Amino acid sequence: MGSKNVKVLILGAGAVGGYFGARLIQSGRDVTFLARARRAEQLRSVGIRIVKMDGSIETVPARTITADNIDSAYDLVIVAVKSFALPAALADVEPAVSTDTVVVPLLNGIAHLDKISDALGTGEIYGGTCRLATQTNDRNDIVQLGTPQSLRWGTLDGRNDGRLPSIRTALTGAGFDAECSDTIYQDMWEKWMFLAALGAICTLMRGSIGDVNSTSGGTDLVKAVIDEVVTVANASGNPPRPQCLRDMQDALTDPDASTTSSLYRDLLQNRRLEADQILGDLTARASGFEIDTPLLSLAQMNLSVYEIAGNRREVDR
Repeated sequence: MGSKNVKVLILGAGAVGGYFGARLIQSGRDVTFLARARRAEQLRSVGIRIVKMDGSIETVPARTITADNIDSAYDLVIVAVKSFALPAALADVEPAVSTDTVVVPLLNGIAHLDKISDALGTGEIYGGTCRLATQTNDRNDIVQLGTPQSLRWGTLDGRNDGRLPSIRTALTGAGFDAECSDTIYQDMWEKWMFLAALGAICTLMRGSIGDVNSTSGGTDLVKAVIDEVVTVANASGNPPRPQCLRDMQDALTDPDASTTSSLYRDLLQNRRLEADQILGDLTARASGFEIDTPLLSLAQMNLSVYEIAGNRREVDR
């Protein structure tokens, strides 16, 4: 894999894959989006549209391919779909993966790693994580909600794989913070801890972090949720590093913070949720260790009821 000509395939052209892909395209990288026929046609027609924080719209032309037209392997495959869309997406992308392909998933949590390895085991599965405040609107535009935009990747065991320099060249210098991490698995765990705590707090209390902490007893609830998350992480052998724990406590106990979770925003917009990936996997691990997590379990149950009701509404239409 040469450092100048890395062929990148992005699986998912939504809020995450679409945003990072657009920035890579603008930086002259060889990027193709794998999409279903309807989305592929939309991308060919109007490109990727990014609604910036000032309301202006940026349009980036995008090259697309559908699963039935894949005729060769790619050097780098970035997986940026929601967890509930992963099985079908992996079936679509399988022809694009060879023994020389590096696969970087950007899903939350860690449950997806085994699924990707099982489906795409011929490739090299890295770990990946990102910070990005975006969401899609009803036109599939990518709407920026904040300024954080960073991407990390690395080998899951921290070894120095020979393809890392080429991947670094492909992903850096594209208008967002990007770095290779030799602790990517721990990075993924720590992001998961934060998202699980944030998601449980916002969806249980139906408000922002500032709203919750401004309510009598709210900060005590926040601390109790953090304790549950950290207890499960400790039992799993992935305790948060001291700075990570301090940052999580500071961010989630701030009475002035307007922070909300993507789980909560999707809930308000009546969208399908990643509750099983973010909360369900954590509570299942807690159960395996015989750890009591009443708040996390209540949040997961709450969102499961929402999804059952949503499935019933779909059937009734």
